[in-house]
Amino acid sequence: PFWLTLVVAVIVQNLAARYQFLEQHPLRKELTNRRALYIVTYLLFPINVLVGVLAGVWRMVISGLYNAVHFCQLDI
Repeated sequence: PFWLTLVVAVIVQNLAARYQFLEQHPLRKELTNRRALYIVTYLLFPINVLVGVLAGVWRMVISGLYNAVHFCQLDI
């Protein structure tokens, strides 16, 4: 449920930003429903913090694995 909550929250935010909060014009994009955007941002803040922490940890793990593999090749 934890991972599903994070995935659903990210998808809902992207869809809401694209279809609900941005008014599509041919020349420019205009922010509409600003109050609703602020409310959604405020309510989803804890989930966004968790997504950010997990993204940071994931980047450190990938970087550590990449560096471990390439550190062994320094003597070549």
